[in-house]
Amino acid sequence: MPRSFLTPVIIALTTVFFAAGCASKNYTTTLRPSAGSLEGFEARFRINHVDAIPPMIFYMSGFTDSQYWAEKIEDAAGVDEFPHQLRDLLEAAFPERFTDEPEALPLDVRITVSDFTDTSTGSSILTSATWGVFGIILPLPIAMKYNCEVQVDIAELDLRQSVTFRNRLQAWISFPSPLALIPLPLAANRRAACMHPFQTRYYSGRLFTLESFGEAVIHAISACDPAVLNQAYRMRLEKRPD
Repeated sequence: MPRSFLTPVIIALTTVFFAAGCASKNYTTTLRPSAGSLEGFEARFRINHVDAIPPMIFYMSGFTDSQYWAEKIEDAAGVDEFPHQLRDLLEAAFPERFTDEPEALPLDVRITVSDFTDTSTGSSILTSATWGVFGIILPLPIAMKYNCEVQVDIAELDLRQSVTFRNRLQAWISFPSPLALIPLPLAANRRAACMHPFQTRYYSGRLFTLESFGEAVIHAISACDPAVLNQAYRMRLEKRPD
């Protein structure tokens, strides 16, 4: 290949890497997979209400109260979209158990997020203390986490069941070095990588958030007595108009 052709290609590739920041992210949750945990349930459920997810965890969840960021970041969404996206996820994952049919047992999903922490201040100090070695040359570590309680409330049975868990984001970033594209050598439920300003997957925490909150709903229902829910569902079917 002619050298005259290689030179502009090399310059272009170098410009892309050094004009853009990079990040690799690991998302983890303390929830265990709930596959098969709804066995024994005949009842079908209709999600009547879901609390909006708080915007303070946007950098982990991908759900924001800013219309600007919701439109600018392809994988982001508004906090008001979280309820119906959670419904859609559960109906797609468990079509035999979740539906919008009126005879299904209505349930509410209450969400409480607490103890949100992040290491951004400490990471900034590390960058300053090392004169930019961490962050400009070597990947700069950042971590975020929050605790959550998800409560499933079936009002007509005066039944409530809660599940608590913790979600965590571990990431490293670099600008302009591309070294942060190297995946973190840690276990993860879901991974993501990005190169700024190409941020298509930057907030892929949205899918992780939906999956973990969906798992929590399944865990909460699984902790209920199947006989009680099945009987209540049969009674609703019997009252259904012909």
